Amino acid sequence: MKGILFIVSSLFDPLGLIAPVCLPAKVLLQKLCKSQIGWDQPLNEPYKSAWPNWVKFMRQTGPRFAGLQRFVARDVVQKALVELGVYRGEKDNPVVVPMCSRSKDIVEPLLKPRWYLRCKDMANAAMKEVSEGRSRIIHSFHIRTWNN
Repeated sequence: MKGILFIVSSLFDPLGLIAPVCLPAKVLLQKLCKSQIGWDQPLNEPYKSAWPNWVKFMRQTGPRFAGLQRFVARDVVQKALVELGVYRGEKDNPVVVPMCSRSKDIVEPLLKPRWYLRCKDMANAAMKEVSEGRSRIIHSFHIRTWNN
């Protein structure tokens, strides 16, 4: 269980962007804590198969994006999001053309394509986990914020 805690606690996701991937491991860790398995005891069923399945999933997912250059990775991740059905699309945002105050030269803006995710589906899945007791929101006063 120490190894699972080490790996799960090393996942840093302050914005919750990889929550759908991390959530199963965190739920498993919560279940292990509730079942009062000792730190050094081997996993018993049904946890014995759940952890290796999650690790296998992570190993299959990660290498697709490892080592790619930033702009290539952006396109590959965008395609993967479309395949998962969470990609909402991209839109052009209006840009004010900046001008130099002295020479009146136009300063060309650097345009970057942007893409958006359907976070509502992911948030609903996360809230379902919380409402069914499989996960919890730490500091309980945030429940009101996320449950509106």
